Amino acid sequence: INEGGSFDPAEEFLSKAKAFYGKGDLKNAKETLQTALKIQTKELDKDNPAIADTLDSIGIVLFDERNYIEALEKHNRALAIRLEKMGRHSDTAQTYMSIGSVFEEQYKDERAEEMYRKALAIKFGELSTIIRKQ
Repeated sequence: INEGGSFDPAEEFLSKAKAFYGKGDLKNAKETLQTALKIQTKELDKDNPAIADTLDSIGIVLFDERNYIEALEKHNRALAIRLEKMGRHSDTAQTYMSIGSVFEEQYKDERAEEMYRKALAIKFGELSTIIRKQ
């Protein structure tokens, strides 16, 4: 059931995937996330931020499986959507962090640092906005 009170099958799969991931069951978490993504791509616009969330979650599972090439592909797809639809947002910063982690595991330190700096720039921008409002 979503916020509007209607049944959302993708949300059900996302909840199940979170439970699998929490138990360390990466295989079932990934399969369930992929099912949710299939539903979302049929029901939502291709650049909907919910799709970016799911892509990012799949990327995290792939990272944990040490499948860095596919993880990077999912994170980059999520980043493209987030940059287009959300711009400098905390979710965008989180995706930059995830991409940085992939590069770090691949010993691509300069690329990792670049991603971490982009994430920090967003976070510092949010912080300065909060401070200015006080």
